[in-house]
Amino acid sequence: LTELNLPVIPGYIVSSFDYAKECFLKLKKQGFKKILLKKERSVAGFGIWAVESFKDFNKCLEENFNNQKSFLIEAFIDKIYFSSNIQYWLSKDKIRFMAVSDQIFKNNLFAHAGNIYPSKLKSTMDTQNKVYEFSEKICRYLQKQKCYGLVGIDIIVTRDSNIYSSEVNARLNASTFAALLIRELFGKDEVCWKSFTYHTNQIRVDDFFKKNADIIIDKNKKFGIFPIDMGPLNAIGEAQLVSIGKTIGEVNQYINMLK
Repeated sequence: LTELNLPVIPGYIVSSFDYAKECFLKLKKQGFKKILLKKERSVAGFGIWAVESFKDFNKCLEENFNNQKSFLIEAFIDKIYFSSNIQYWLSKDKIRFMAVSDQIFKNNLFAHAGNIYPSKLKSTMDTQNKVYEFSEKICRYLQKQKCYGLVGIDIIVTRDSNIYSSEVNARLNASTFAALLIRELFGKDEVCWKSFTYHTNQIRVDDFFKKNADIIIDKNKKFGIFPIDMGPLNAIGEAQLVSIGKTIGEVNQYINMLK
């Protein structure tokens, strides 16, 4: 991202504790209250810690990064207005837009908790144009590296209108399944949706379907709840679901109806 001169979150790739501590102090001097420590293979909030004090920073290093050859020290961006995930399919000579949605974060504001559509990008035309310009620039760069297939680009927009290119994932993204599912169920129809983790008591999958039969989607064009991953439901009471409706209010209504 820095090679493309795109606005990125200030951060450093480090390979020693001494350099990590030096980078922490640099970021604090720039005025950032919180600093993120990210493992090399961190994903969706796992392998990521947020600290404020130098004491907590040192403790986090000792407890979580002793076996890491390299890791990332990054500024924590607060006052986030929204964070979009934009997906493209890249071939040798084509860039095909696939989907855009906004990421939902847990209370720590960096762990991924789902996605929601429509994106707030749609209501901010000037920002939207800049974001798509950044995204397509990234796509053209990946094509030159002969990196083809699915790519998801994460963009952060703050409440004071700063834009950051935060991450590029050349793989299936957390929102990929939901986006493809919506296209299969509703074609080109404009619908609203939210993907999320559902937490409940341990329950058999067939019992879950019986209890929620009225809102489970079982045919095309039907609004309600569609299961993406039911595997952990019986063991730990968790399932990955997507709620689909005509409006966001309707989407939330289906979620509140879950039993």
